[in-house]
Amino acid sequence: MAMAMLRKGLTISNIISLKRQNSVHLADMVGAHSIDHLDDITKNTDIIIVAVKDDSIADIAAKLKTELIVAHTSGTVELPILNSVGKNTGVFYPLQTFSGDTPISFREVPILIEGSNTQTTDILTELAEMISDKVLLHSSEERKRIHLSAVFACNFTNHLLAIAQDLLTCNECSFDLLHPLIKETMRKALAENPHDSQTGPARRGDTDVIDNHRFMLNRHPMYLEIYNLITQSIQETKYDG
Repeated sequence: MAMAMLRKGLTISNIISLKRQNSVHLADMVGAHSIDHLDDITKNTDIIIVAVKDDSIADIAAKLKTELIVAHTSGTVELPILNSVGKNTGVFYPLQTFSGDTPISFREVPILIEGSNTQTTDILTELAEMISDKVLLHSSEERKRIHLSAVFACNFTNHLLAIAQDLLTCNECSFDLLHPLIKETMRKALAENPHDSQTGPARRGDTDVIDNHRFMLNRHPMYLEIYNLITQSIQETKYDG
């Protein structure tokens, strides 16, 4: 996100992190100053973005007293957690998963905005529109529901892929075998309604295959439980046709 803002000509003044090596690394990348204390934030700063773990936001808010705009980037933490900071607070939530220095095309990343007042909302929206083509206004409650959906789409999907990898490894097979299948599954899910592209034995009602899968998973009780729950969910879903 910092790199995307830098490319649009914005000046990033300061970077602060619990791990100094992280702040120094990012500061070097964007031409900013790495600082150790919130009191050292440059005087001509306009916006402070709090991009930390959800359970750290309240601690940082308690140490900030400012008339500057302060926005956190969480999908689940409500805006009022910043009330102690001042009157100009907001949320600047990029709906994407980030991993270290892996490049992300921010133009495609939805950014969800919420502000404590109209002026703050407008400024955060303008900032978001500089780096993203999809900027949306959502309340804290709406944003939490969107984040829940994202957990299913991203975190849970990735965990299921990890289970698939484990099962292949147990059979001395490579995860590469599934790459074409995974790519086509994701392509169809994005191009169509995921409900319409659902396939598999649970969708077809193929009980013999399902029973055989359950037998093979007896050595993996947790995986069996997940298999049973998802199979039941698919079977109880109303599909057209």
